[in-house]
Amino acid sequence: GQANASALSVGLDTASAGHKSGTATITLVSDGAGTSELGQTGLGTQTVNVSGDVYRLASASAHSPEPVVLANARVGDLSSQTLSLTNTAANDGFSERLSASIGGQTAGITAVGGFSLLGAGQTSADALRVGLDTSSAGHKSGTATISLLSDGTGTSGFGALAIGTQTVNVSGDVYRLASAS
Repeated sequence: GQANASALSVGLDTASAGHKSGTATITLVSDGAGTSELGQTGLGTQTVNVSGDVYRLASASAHSPEPVVLANARVGDLSSQTLSLTNTAANDGFSERLSASIGGQTAGITAVGGFSLLGAGQTSADALRVGLDTSSAGHKSGTATISLLSDGTGTSGFGALAIGTQTVNVSGDVYRLASAS
C-alpha cells in the first residue's frame, strides 16, 4: 500500500535542440526480505514513454557598424546611424526569438529604439539608432548599450531571459555656424 514518488525519474537529453522521444523500462520485483522471507520474484516490466521539445536560446550577432563614426554635423542637425543586428540561432523551429533595446548612452551620444521577437535567422536593420547630441559644438565620443533578451513567446513558451549586452562606440564632430560681426 505504500508509494514512492522520488526513487524513479525520467528526463530529456538537453545537449541539443529538437523534438526528443524514447522509452524507459521499469523492471518490477517482489522482494520478501523482512516479510515472507521468500526472496525475490520477477513481476515483469513496464514501459514508460517519454517525449518533449528542447529549445535553444536566441543568439545575437555583433551589431553593425562598429565603431559608429558619424559624418560632420552642424549644431541643431540630426546626426544618427541605424544599427543592424541578427538572431543567429538556427532557424529549425527550436530556437527562441530575440528582443533588444538600446540606452545607457554617455554624455554627447544619443540612443533610441528596440525590437521584440526577432525570429531565428532574421535581421533588424532599422530599429536601433545611435547619434550625436548636436545641441552644442565639439568632438563627441561615447558609448551606448544594447540589452539583449531571449524570448520564448511563440516558441518554447518560456519568459524573456537576459542574454547579455553589447557596447556601441560612437564618435563624430559637431560644428557651429559662422557668425558675422
